[in-house]
Amino acid sequence: MTKSILIAGPPGCGKRLLVDAICNEVGANLFDLTAANTAGKYPGKSGLNMLIHMVFKLAEIYQPSVIHIDNAEQTFYKKVPKAEKPLDPKRLKKVLPKQMKEIKKDKRILLIGTSSNPFEGFT
Repeated sequence: MTKSILIAGPPGCGKRLLVDAICNEVGANLFDLTAANTAGKYPGKSGLNMLIHMVFKLAEIYQPSVIHIDNAEQTFYKKVPKAEKPLDPKRLKKVLPKQMKEIKKDKRILLIGTSSNPFEGFT
């Protein structure tokens, strides 16, 4: 069973449109955990844990569900560029894999990451 996928391609090629099409076709609810959407919300470690817990709990209740992370490479930066520090993109790095392990095979939850520069997650 596939729990997560990464859609990579150049900017403006329709990655987000593909995510929307997937949600529309299967009638899934879309939860957007993009760094720009979560910046400044639910501060601290306990706030982050609550955010992730709520998103995954609602995704489980309202199946089928798609959890989307745009610019997914930002989550795995080794060193965050100064321009992106206010977004705190590495915030999900430790919590997300733990929560993904909790998804059982019978759950219809899919994590989709989109990226224009997937190789930047390793620099």
